[in-house]
Amino acid sequence: MKRITLVAADEAHTIWGWTFRKQFKKIGQVRLAIPKVPFAAFSATFPPHVIGYVQKICKMNCPSDVITVNGRRRNINILVAVQPARRTYDPILNLIPKTDEEAIRFPKTLIFVDSILDARCMAIALREKLEAHYPTADSSMIIRTYYSSIDDEKKEATIRLFKDGRAFLVIATDAMSLGVDISDIERVIQWGITERLTLDTLVQRIGRAARMSSLLGLAIIYTPRDLLDPITAARVEASNPTQPTPQTESGTEEILLHPPPDDEWEDIVDAIPRYAGRDLCAFALPVERQTVAEVRQLRIKMYRHISTVKDIAREADAERRAPKRDDAGKVVKKRPIDKIEPAIVWFLNTTGCRHRCVLEYMRFPDVFEDDEQQSWCCDNCAIRKGITIAMPRGYDIPEPASLRGAAKRNTPSRIDWNVINQGVQSWPDYSQTTETFLRSVLKTWRKHIFAKMVERGTMSKFVPEQAVLSDRAINEILSKKYLKHAVTLGGLHFVLMRAKVDVDSNILREKDIIEMFNMIHSAFEMLERGKSLSALLVV
Repeated sequence: MKRITLVAADEAHTIWGWTFRKQFKKIGQVRLAIPKVPFAAFSATFPPHVIGYVQKICKMNCPSDVITVNGRRRNINILVAVQPARRTYDPILNLIPKTDEEAIRFPKTLIFVDSILDARCMAIALREKLEAHYPTADSSMIIRTYYSSIDDEKKEATIRLFKDGRAFLVIATDAMSLGVDISDIERVIQWGITERLTLDTLVQRIGRAARMSSLLGLAIIYTPRDLLDPITAARVEASNPTQPTPQTESGTEEILLHPPPDDEWEDIVDAIPRYAGRDLCAFALPVERQTVAEVRQLRIKMYRHISTVKDIAREADAERRAPKRDDAGKVVKKRPIDKIEPAIVWFLNTTGCRHRCVLEYMRFPDVFEDDEQQSWCCDNCAIRKGITIAMPRGYDIPEPASLRGAAKRNTPSRIDWNVINQGVQSWPDYSQTTETFLRSVLKTWRKHIFAKMVERGTMSKFVPEQAVLSDRAINEILSKKYLKHAVTLGGLHFVLMRAKVDVDSNILREKDIIEMFNMIHSAFEMLERGKSLSALLVV
């Protein structure tokens, strides 16, 4: 015992539930036996209430020293999609390649489900569809399952086949979210959101993607509509001045933790996730520099105090199972969203960056280091910035949940030009006279680019100049005042996209777009300085 210098608990967030590593329940007894030996707890996903609880259960000093390193997964794109129905696997079945070309593009894929029954049923359905397209394929080797009740020999075989590429799809429960490191998994799918799923567990699963830093990964989270539409409806109701301000549900004592000063954040201790009395509208809150204080308040309101930490996991489960009551105190039927952990509800419904949501909730220091992302980051970021949601292999990606019918109908359309242009201020509104001048600038640029294309042999001289940029696109850009937002190259790309100009598949080169940007920039600068309008039109 004298030679022990440190007791370390890995994946220490699992102490909260004791379901994955039941021995963690007795870890405090070890501390009593060797009180002078330092204890350390490690995890990539420590929710705020779990850190405080781990310190108590391990009999650490409260507060203990907390060392946090950067947590941003720069090479993973995140997308939330609508799960069409709880009893169908249609989007998953559509993953099966129908042609050799699709088979070549198929990425190594890990699908997480939250029941062994789902894993078995999904595997059977996928194997049947694979055999229908490829009768000679060994479907039981190509599509594998991994869950706790499978014997060790079969688990090891699945890991071996998945690593060497003979299996390209594995359906797993939480048994595969910890302790299994396969570096080249490109796509991770979470199929459905259940009552017992927590954000830290979901993040662990997402983290199975692209463990190899040179690989770009994709995490798709399928969620039922009934975990999304109530938030959209709450936002619409809150924005309607004819409706009274929504009240929190009765029957729940509102005991809030007090936020610390801005430069300090202590652990949320003796607290469990709150399932009743929640303001649904708040779960759409984005993580922005200007909303940091609101985000901290939201994080605090996600929890309520409890009087004792004994059997805290059971207390949390009882909170989740407690009946819902209306304003009169009468028990009413719960909606599916009332049974879901608040952090999950926030992650699914935030209107901002999903990476930021996770990083802020887990209190990582690199929340706002978006420029480190290798691709489009998440579906919300891609939509806001006008970036095409695609992966290098070119396989199909589902429609983001934020573009579903209810969200389109009920959520006001707003383009965040400040984000698109990375804080660069747009040009001021322009008059009809200035619009005429800007039209001449765009047409002059078009004529110039057309001439260069003819000279290079990439365009026939018998093709009209509108093949470069149509009059319709020019009219739309100018009439809707889009052009004033082309203050960065990214802003110009978005302006063209709004005018339905597909730059990626167009004959235009990036060099041509840069030349357009420079002409527009010079035009606005000259207008601002009041110089001659005709000076710019000489190419």
